Amino acid sequence: MEHKNLKKDIEYLIEGIIDGDTQSYLSAMKRVDGMTKLGSLPHKLNHYLSRRSYVKALEFLNSTN
Repeated sequence: MEHKNLKKDIEYLIEGIIDGDTQSYLSAMKRVDGMTKLGSLPHKLNHYLSRRSYVKALEFLNSTN
């Protein structure tokens, strides 16, 4: 998953469940959690995501672009 898609998933997770769409929310969470297990992310970003600090992770991604 490229950072653009990761960023979209994080933004979705920050917004929370909208209109009762729990399945999409859980799918986004699984994709993000899967990225933390791959070990291909920068250490700081991985740290934020593994602790579900989505706002900090989004700030990190925005600062690297």
